Amino acid sequence: MKFSPELFSYRVYNELHERLDKQERKLLLRLIDLENAIQDETSLRNFTNGYLLARGIDRGLSGRPPYFFDREEEGHAKVLNEKENPV
Repeated sequence: MKFSPELFSYRVYNELHERLDKQERKLLLRLIDLENAIQDETSLRNFTNGYLLARGIDRGLSGRPPYFFDREEEGHAKVLNEKENPV
């Protein structure tokens, strides 16, 4: 029989539902929500970094000036700093 993550997840959910009281289940659900949020943020960062890498490679191959991620990040940090600490 092939392993099914959905079936395993369903079984674990039912077992936890039987063992935990309502307050413990709420806490567990909050933990799961936080884990999902971290996974979403990580996926978005990975996508963004892959895109920026591809853009930099494209610039390098097309003869345009190379792309430097650090310079762009420093520019973003500078703008944020100026917004937070106006002169």
